[in-house]
Amino acid sequence: MDSDAALARQLQADDPQLQARALELMPLAGMRADAQQTFNLNSEGTNLPGPLGLGVDDFLAKELLAWFKTSFFSWVDVAACQACGNTSTQSSGPAPPNPDEMAHRASRTELYTCPQ
Repeated sequence: MDSDAALARQLQADDPQLQARALELMPLAGMRADAQQTFNLNSEGTNLPGPLGLGVDDFLAKELLAWFKTSFFSWVDVAACQACGNTSTQSSGPAPPNPDEMAHRASRTELYTCPQ
């Protein structure tokens, strides 16, 4: 990816419509409640706003990171075959994205071959 394309992709983060779509996917109310609860538990009995001065927003960032890593993403070590479901596929290396993948802004893909 050249620098102009990389910059254009980075600037998408400033798009209010894309930000709104991202926020719709996040369970923010629950994350905010959990962050507040963690903040309250960690700041009881101290004069600091939280441990080492951490605030509710710091705990919210931790909640967001945990959600992103455990709930939002599905990590795949080996892709299952779309035709038969076999999980013993072998990597065939990188490939250009197909039209559907490009529509979702993929810039690269990995191919897997089913042994059956």
